[in-house]
Amino acid sequence: MPYGFFYNVPNSILIFIFIIVLVSIALIGLYFSTILISRGFFKALDDVNTGLYISAVTIALSIIIAFVITNEWLTFTSVQANLINEANTLYLLYQNVAALPDTLLTQEIVILYICSIINYEFPLMRLGELPEENVALLLLQAALLAYAPQPPLNSQQLIVYQNVIDLFNQALNYRNLRLDASIHGIPAELWWVIIIGFFLVMIMSWLITGDMWFRILMNVFIIVIYAALLFLVVALDYPFRGSFSLTPEPFELVLTRIPAVCP
Repeated sequence: MPYGFFYNVPNSILIFIFIIVLVSIALIGLYFSTILISRGFFKALDDVNTGLYISAVTIALSIIIAFVITNEWLTFTSVQANLINEANTLYLLYQNVAALPDTLLTQEIVILYICSIINYEFPLMRLGELPEENVALLLLQAALLAYAPQPPLNSQQLIVYQNVIDLFNQALNYRNLRLDASIHGIPAELWWVIIIGFFLVMIMSWLITGDMWFRILMNVFIIVIYAALLFLVVALDYPFRGSFSLTPEPFELVLTRIPAVCP
């Protein structure tokens, strides 16, 4: 679902916007519904069971939102773990490459690739875009596959080289998972269910009877909690976007452990 504007606003301001806008809509609707009730438009309605109806809808919507938030949090933590694993894999790749002869250039390319993740891929992922072909990655792949030192590697070095190839493949797999997570969020159909359910709860809350101040407070309480839940869904939807997002910190830590700096 396209809502890139939300990710350009700090979360402290975004949740305030959610609450103010949705509460304002609810109170305006409550005002007009009160006018209609006072003019007898809903005389035929029996509101004895209004509370039961509202409870049924709110429970159903709460279950859906709880499922979505739980799934999004699990996805977020999974992507975070994959990010750390990718960074550690690249660190091990560098260490294994450094253990082989005639690999100074390849070591520099590994560092260049880590820097390209930090300075090139992450800024694009924060915009919800997929990076184009990564030149540093292609250079690293070519250097590893073309590696043929003279004299040939002994048996121990061959084991290390095989481990280098395995680590490179693991790093590619983690990269694919990272890029996939950067562009895939909650399906639009599920968003429509959440939005429709939210407005149903809002409309049904207008039918609560009693003192006007009591009705206003009940509307505000109901809408504030659901506005906060909607904000949380948006904040977690894309793990690399917005204020609450994953950063290239694991890769930056790898550079300090090598140690190295980006050119």
